[in-house]
Amino acid sequence: MSPDPSSLQVVYVAPVPMAPDNASKLRIENMCRAVAAAGLPPVRIGSGDPVGVRGELADGAARFEGLGEIPLPSTPRARRVARGLTWGAATRAWVRDLQPRPDVVVVYGTHLGYLVRLRPEARRHGFALVPDVVEWYDAGHLPLGRFGPFALANELAMRVVAPRSRDVIVISSYLERWFARHGSRVLRVPPLFPVTPTHRPPSADGRLTLAYAGNFAEKDRPTVLNLLRLPTLVPDAGDRLRIDLVGSDATEARRALGPDAAAVAWDSPVFRWRGRVDNAAARALIGSADFVVLQRSAIRSNLAGYPSKVAESLSLGTPVMTNPTSDLGTDLTHGRDAWLLRDESLDALVEAVRDLLAAPRPAVDRAAVLRSAERLYSPASHADRLRDFLVDAVAAARPGRT
Repeated sequence: MSPDPSSLQVVYVAPVPMAPDNASKLRIENMCRAVAAAGLPPVRIGSGDPVGVRGELADGAARFEGLGEIPLPSTPRARRVARGLTWGAATRAWVRDLQPRPDVVVVYGTHLGYLVRLRPEARRHGFALVPDVVEWYDAGHLPLGRFGPFALANELAMRVVAPRSRDVIVISSYLERWFARHGSRVLRVPPLFPVTPTHRPPSADGRLTLAYAGNFAEKDRPTVLNLLRLPTLVPDAGDRLRIDLVGSDATEARRALGPDAAAVAWDSPVFRWRGRVDNAAARALIGSADFVVLQRSAIRSNLAGYPSKVAESLSLGTPVMTNPTSDLGTDLTHGRDAWLLRDESLDALVEAVRDLLAAPRPAVDRAAVLRSAERLYSPASHADRLRDFLVDAVAAARPGRT
């Protein structure tokens, strides 16, 4: 007998702070919106915030409680490293004491400490344990490098521990194939965002406005470098092009880019350095752009993930200019909701910008962008599938129940 969805107790646990905005928090928050849209009770979240920090998310769709899994910045480095490798104990104790008892515990990511501590609890107490897998980290990007303990723990989790899960939520078809190959029942849910179109006044000077918002020193470094080199390769760029850069000022960008900064025309009037702004301001800038630009190489971490910047941009009515990594080549349509580039090179970006400057404006219908966002990325569009998946997972996890 299947459980009643209207009383299903869903718990979400993660070594992620819920108080500040971050990509992981937004994933969790919008998954909770999908749960609410499916008619399930509010989700309880055990977060990485300090003990005592509590709050509400997603217009009441979830409540979070800090479990202190993330060490404070003042903690000695050795203890922070050890904690990062062994976390999950506080979450296990919290899950044990929850009332009413959880029917399903969704674990954000494949953190080894969480999986090995919560799996015995799931068997003992009869709740479903479901990883929500959003990426496969590049070992070289993890603390202490490719051969460090975090990289080894990540590979062990992804190759051995997580694939033993009966039910797994994944963010991409790459991960869907990986877990299905190991016998898991898999639900693919891309990044989710409520569709909230922003008012975009017509450009006073007719310039093509491109935007990037994020961390200049991480995996989007090629995107940033290409944008910074673009004005020198586009004729009359100063009169025809504008590039909004959100997340850094020019001084911080020079420092982050190091030797690569030498080839950049830093004083170009094309650039508008917005610096660090809050989430509302960043969304407003994204919503006012003609395109958000994102270029990533076809390495495993980019194929297994799914860029949340794409989903967020479309949810605001702004198309993306991107090369088709992950599922973007399947999900997006050139000229309708995106301008697809052949690869991540500077030449591909230059070619696209020249084509757009030569074409009648606007090149992409923003109404079509919003329709794509509603279909692909809105929490409501995935609510029924998520509800059915969780109900089946709970029915299978309960001893003696089918």
